[in-house]
Amino acid sequence: MRAESKLCYGPRRTQMPGGEAAVCNAHSVDFISAISHPPLPQFAAVPREPLISPNTMTKSYAQIVKQIKALEAEAEKARRTEIDGVITRIREAVQFYNLTAADLGLTVKAKPESAKSEVPAKRKKRKAAAKTTAVAKYTDGQGNTWVGRGKRPQWLRDGLAAGKQLSDFLIK
Repeated sequence: MRAESKLCYGPRRTQMPGGEAAVCNAHSVDFISAISHPPLPQFAAVPREPLISPNTMTKSYAQIVKQIKALEAEAEKARRTEIDGVITRIREAVQFYNLTAADLGLTVKAKPESAKSEVPAKRKKRKAAAKTTAVAKYTDGQGNTWVGRGKRPQWLRDGLAAGKQLSDFLIK
């Protein structure tokens, strides 16, 4: 016979039907489960690190802009320091090897006289072709005309639907 399932609100010793004693160690556990399954061991709480460190917490836009400006200033300072070191090494090498600006390719070479007189040819702008008015090729005799380009006008479509030929509208 199965015992009736009841809710338990703390450790309790209970007499089951048939004379068996049961102890419930967890909340919301029925008595049959307490007898057939021993209570689970209690684990100590393990401290966990937060998933997001305090340094990467969300920042406001103004804080991010301020941080960007500080990093840009730091980067410029580091760049200036490196440039100063490079310039110093270059000057030492130039002095040691007695190099000139011409040796380094830093002089402006005079252009030949013929090159100076030549003016680069300017591109000529193309003028748009003058639009010519197309001559009418077809007419219906009542003042309507068509040059033969584009969609056929309604008067021509009506005439063709009435059984006339396109050559009947041709201007001679």
